[in-house]
Parts: sequence; C-alpha cells; structure tokens
Amino acid sequence: MVTTLRAAGVPAREIAEAIPQSRFLSVDGSPADADLREAFALNYPKFDPGRWFLDNPVRDEGRTWIVTKM
Repeated sequence: MVTTLRAAGVPAREIAEAIPQSRFLSVDGSPADADLREAFALNYPKFDPGRWFLDNPVRDEGRTWIVTKM
C-alpha cells in the first residue's frame, strides 16, 4: 500500500498521518543497509529492527521511512 501511494505521488509524511505512528517510522537522511539498521536502532530502541522492512525503505523529503512487518 505504501509503495503504491508513493508511486502515485503521495508524500510519505501524508501517508504517515494516515498510518498509526508505531507502524511507519522514519530516520533522517538516506542511510542504507547497515547504516539504516543502526540509525533505526538508535532512534527507536524499543523496536526490534528485525520486525521492520529495512530492506525496502521509502525515501522522501530527506527522510527514510520504514514500514513494520507486523
């Protein structure tokens, strides 16, 4: 759903307003791979990075957004 909305031009911040915050989180910049995992863990220590689609992030407006697998 998130990928389809982004492809249609809907900004990630607008998608985030419609999805519960605990399901669609972001970090600053455009980190990838291990850097994204590290940034996510630092910003959200209560969340298990293994439960998030870190391999398929959404990048928009200087942020990297991640959707939960749950």
